[in-house]
Amino acid sequence: MMTMDNSNSNYKTLVLSLSSVLLFNAASVSAVVAVPTDKYDHQGTLSGVQDCALLSLVVDESGSMTWEHEFLKTKAIPLMVADYRTKNYDHLFLCSHGFGAQKNKDTGFAFHGCVDALTWSDPPTNTELGTVMGTWRTLGGVEDAYLGVLEGIENTPATIDGIQLATTCGTMFKSMIMLTDEDRDEFLAGQITKTDVETGLSNAGFVFNAIVNLDMSSPPDKENFESFGFFPSDDTAGKFEFFVPDGTSLPTYTTLYKDEYLTYLDTGGGAGTSINDYTTLALDTKGAVYDLGMLRLQGDPYTEAFANSLADTQVKEITNAESTGTLQTVTNSGTTGGGGGAESFTGGGGTVLGDPHFKTWKNEHYEYHGQCDMVFVKDPNFANGLGLDIHIRSKLVRYWSYIQSVAIRIGSDILELQGSADPEDYSFHYWINYEYQAEIDTLGGFPIKGHSKKVHSHKNKFEIDLSSAFTSSEGPTKILVSSFKEFLKVEFENASEEAFGNTIGLLGDFKNGKTLARDGVTVLDDFTELGQEWQVVPADGHIFHESSKPQFPELCIEPEDPRGERARRLEESSISEEQAETACAQLKDPVDRKDCVYDILATQDMDMVGAF
Repeated sequence: MMTMDNSNSNYKTLVLSLSSVLLFNAASVSAVVAVPTDKYDHQGTLSGVQDCALLSLVVDESGSMTWEHEFLKTKAIPLMVADYRTKNYDHLFLCSHGFGAQKNKDTGFAFHGCVDALTWSDPPTNTELGTVMGTWRTLGGVEDAYLGVLEGIENTPATIDGIQLATTCGTMFKSMIMLTDEDRDEFLAGQITKTDVETGLSNAGFVFNAIVNLDMSSPPDKENFESFGFFPSDDTAGKFEFFVPDGTSLPTYTTLYKDEYLTYLDTGGGAGTSINDYTTLALDTKGAVYDLGMLRLQGDPYTEAFANSLADTQVKEITNAESTGTLQTVTNSGTTGGGGGAESFTGGGGTVLGDPHFKTWKNEHYEYHGQCDMVFVKDPNFANGLGLDIHIRSKLVRYWSYIQSVAIRIGSDILELQGSADPEDYSFHYWINYEYQAEIDTLGGFPIKGHSKKVHSHKNKFEIDLSSAFTSSEGPTKILVSSFKEFLKVEFENASEEAFGNTIGLLGDFKNGKTLARDGVTVLDDFTELGQEWQVVPADGHIFHESSKPQFPELCIEPEDPRGERARRLEESSISEEQAETACAQLKDPVDRKDCVYDILATQDMDMVGAF
């Protein structure tokens, strides 16, 4: 069950009473699905590696909503599903909820089920769309959207289409679209407040979007425009983007940027208190507010423009969540707390990321800031003689460095992934056997899958599934390599002694955690010596697609006075330590939080939390 603040006593009382309130009349609502008993914990931890999205539809089921239901089902949702596909999500969990279908207060909420919409055809068939949206009712009644929103959050199943959300997903973007043509009708007077809804949305991490009876226009003596909707700009701070149709015969719209929004809102048409009821709920979550009246003009391709705008807003909201680090992300003691992390490991840790922070197989943390190519992991006999090499290339920036490129060889196949420091570069930079962006399904015979959000996202990822050769009680064994801006990250999911027990390199000995020299005996506790020891030499082979200085026998380039320069730079930081700590607070591992704070201060980039 979703955890609410203890101060929300009214809503807590209501939830306790819903066991009797939400007993549906089988004769009149036979199509309604029973509410889930095993519910998803929105504040719990994720331990998977896949990129997931939860899109929750909360719709008014009164008698006047037939057209709007059809619009969502046949126009808007197919476009949104297509957009999620282009952003390479692994799962889009589409959940459907209704409120206000009864003329009395006996049944104020209905659960219509959830589905992984990315399993649908492309484009989806009417039958597929109807699985969760074909049972919406239009019976009229008491339309309390606040009840619908809170129960929509509460009644998210823990398992959808056989997929357990918490153990499958490494990231979870959550969006809710609420549709109603009324201001709020209180279901149980005084028992749900606006604060309850604000807290519920915040605790669960939803971006809230409202399609309501709210006129959005400029007075005729000024700019004289009518708008589909608006939301806080994703690319211009302090502005609001208004989506203005290009004409009733065109399926396109133009975005206008405004300094504020209240001037352009009018609650005419009997909308009552809709501005107060819904607007700030959406804006506070970086969500959008749309005008139901504009939708009801019902003129194709005018309706298509409305649907395009609504779908485009979803993409903008996803981009906002990714860039600000507000996605629910993987959190456990074995790895990092964001950016599509990994599950707990059978044998230990094994990670490098950021500036650069190393975790040995036994989760012991160290840093090395030299610039050179290094042996991260090496095992000539990996997978019955195929062999495994993982080399990392670091780049020095003043007093710190970062992992710029990663190359992985299994058998005769080589994958290389590289980041980019260009803030406008969202491309997936990789090479397969030295060919840029070549197509490949396997690496050394093991399945490989790439993940790229493509649309204004700096995150890209490959996962190599080793489960055909190695088994683990914890789940599939995988190697994960990802990029965030110019920063690379390597990690292992369900690492076992069977798979990595004979590896050597910067991660140390898998069995005992000792950071050993190349002779396999000498223990190196000085991590500058360790980094220099594992600089790539000719005997290791060169697997990057191009050479970069220094190359052995030229030694790794060390930063000058790293401690003194680092301290001086941090003192001059324009971002305060408190701001960095707030940004990194979502990470559960205290070591990751500490590293995250340092990386934000070192790079002067609040987005660095996305690298964890």
